[in-house]
Amino acid sequence: MVGHLRERGLVDRFRAVCTGDEVLHTKPDPALYLLACSRLGVEPARAVAVEDSVNGVRAAKAAIVAATEALANARVRLTLAEDGRLTVTTAGGSVEDNVSRWRGQFSQQLDKESQEQLKVQDVEVTLVDFTGTYNDQRGNFSQLAESPNYRMLGAIFSVDGGLHFIKLYGPEKTIAARADEFRGFVQSLQLEGPAE
Repeated sequence: MVGHLRERGLVDRFRAVCTGDEVLHTKPDPALYLLACSRLGVEPARAVAVEDSVNGVRAAKAAIVAATEALANARVRLTLAEDGRLTVTTAGGSVEDNVSRWRGQFSQQLDKESQEQLKVQDVEVTLVDFTGTYNDQRGNFSQLAESPNYRMLGAIFSVDGGLHFIKLYGPEKTIAARADEFRGFVQSLQLEGPAE
């Protein structure tokens, strides 16, 4: 890899180069992503991965999950049917902006909507529960798909000055079957470092 970059005069354009022979397990294992983020001094949850393979995407996602587990260890593991999706991310803006953004991912009037606050280890967590027609778009350039009777459970909390998000969504029946597990997952967060 380094040889190819050097031949093309590109090696100096990268702050770090990591290759598969530097880790015990390669993609889809997250070790390579975690190594790269470590060398760059970047939290994996704040990194952007550009991949051209399914295993690469799996490795990047696993690195984010591994980093999130380091941030917030959960005692409960959610088991989902194939039609449910759990995402863990970070973003800017305020809690209200992000609740509004999530609400805006549903078209028309919501069938059901609730929002509540709870404390987990002295950290304020905003929980939302939306049901309606979800506008599913997996990726910036993918086609928008309307999914009626979808439900979203979301949690937003601030740690070290950044907002963190846990979002579970899918068909209402799938999410209803996992609602208690999701709440238990959020309530089991073990936050490391200074909380806000």
